[in-house]
Amino acid sequence: MARITNKSGFLMGIIRRMELEPPGSGPTLGDLPRGIRRKLEDLIEDRKISSKDIEARAIGELRDLGEEQGFEAVERFCATNLDSVRSKTGFLMGIIKRIREESRVSSRSGGSRGYDDRRDDRHDRRY
Repeated sequence: MARITNKSGFLMGIIRRMELEPPGSGPTLGDLPRGIRRKLEDLIEDRKISSKDIEARAIGELRDLGEEQGFEAVERFCATNLDSVRSKTGFLMGIIKRIREESRVSSRSGGSRGYDDRRDDRHDRRY
């Protein structure tokens, strides 16, 4: 709080955000496709994460990602040793961001072929 110069403005920002989206009003695990929801529930049952570790914003992003890419994001999340991860929501959001970026790059290049595949084709040409 010592670094905040306008404390009343800071507090008003918090109040505005709370009015727009009160705690507990966001998406829940029940809003996710069944496969993604089950994978996260398994993590909770295995005590690798707690139900509070994944915030509503991450659940909303997973839901918006689509079932196939959402499942891939959760798979990558599960494959990581989460013991040293402080913000599991932040970590999952980073995975989701990377998957979106990979999807954009893949769609720009005309499909699932990556840079390395195109480079190999160039060397296979017969002159």
